[in-house]
Amino acid sequence: MGFSGGGGSQTLPHTHDSNIANDGGALQFNNVTQGTMGAGDLTYSDGSHLQVLTYPAIPAGETLQAEAASSAPAWVAGAAGPEICYAITTLNEDGLGAPTDFYGVEITDGSSPVFAKAIKTVSFWLRINGTPSGNGYVYIYDSGGALQATSDSPIQWNNLEAGWSKYTFTFATPHTIAVGDKIVIGGGTVGIGQEVSFYGDQSTSQTTFQSLVEYGSGTGNTWVQFNGGTSGARWCYTT
Repeated sequence: MGFSGGGGSQTLPHTHDSNIANDGGALQFNNVTQGTMGAGDLTYSDGSHLQVLTYPAIPAGETLQAEAASSAPAWVAGAAGPEICYAITTLNEDGLGAPTDFYGVEITDGSSPVFAKAIKTVSFWLRINGTPSGNGYVYIYDSGGALQATSDSPIQWNNLEAGWSKYTFTFATPHTIAVGDKIVIGGGTVGIGQEVSFYGDQSTSQTTFQSLVEYGSGTGNTWVQFNGGTSGARWCYTT
């Protein structure tokens, strides 16, 4: 681009106004103009100079917002999506206790609405049965049995209600669900007379994409599905 005045390589003050001769013309932003920015970064003005808003290092559904009393945009955690829930038509009560250490739901097929979703919360209907104690969590294990996520807000098992109640567990970092993921409760002290009952049905086909699953000494410390992988539970999630 040419600029008026002088010779040599001197660059004179200019505004890139295409209406002014020899003012550099409009900047070409489409894969032409360079800047010292990272991929996905944004620019904004502080009233005097351009500033850079760095793109999230690990994107997790953040949204760009103008927060109250602020003078610049910011990335903030995205609002939770609508709660999606599953119901079952019959109840066949089971859960944590001797000899089961983990109990919950496995996503068995990519047709599941939760498949490939980044979940933020999980809710199960639970009740106390006896005197379980300690902190209870929701864990997510992958198809190979490796732990992928742990809820960040424990529930005290001894504070469960005697009747069926909904309990919600949150994840500080959303986890994206894959086929074979097992979303299960566990933790605390459970055993004979110290049980956490889980609202589900082991023996009836409820869906084609999820199954009740358990793990513990009673299953030889392997993950076991029920009813050929088509049993189900009453549970919810948000993304």
